[in-house]
Amino acid sequence: QAAIDNLGLNSLNPFKPEEKIIEYMI
Repeated sequence: QAAIDNLGLNSLNPFKPEEKIIEYMI
């Protein structure tokens, strides 16, 4: 699921996947 969520977030914003994962977790 992490990869799928990562792709979705990365698709919405061109920021680095790691940063998006951190924001999503927070």
